[in-house]
Amino acid sequence: MLRKLHNETDEVVIVLDGEMEFEVEGQLHRPQSGEELLISAGSLHSVRNIGNKTASWRYGYGRA
Repeated sequence: MLRKLHNETDEVVIVLDGEMEFEVEGQLHRPQSGEELLISAGSLHSVRNIGNKTASWRYGYGRA
């Protein structure tokens, strides 16, 4: 699984459809459709689809 790191900005993700699992600094999060997850700047994180259909989500970054 590919892990990402954004040193200078926070990231927010919102699950639109499907079942997603986010790992942030070793802690697993499984937000439901419509829920948001804040990933703080400097946090090592990854995402994967854990469902049996295509999943979708949106993400955005804070200002540095």
